[in-house]
Amino acid sequence: NFETFGNSIICLFEVTTSAGWDGLL
Repeated sequence: NFETFGNSIICLFEVTTSAGWDGLL
């Protein structure tokens, strides 16, 4: 469960960061 939770957090983080960068650029 912990691995899945961490993986989803990383996925969400990457998606939000890429969306933020896309908005900035």
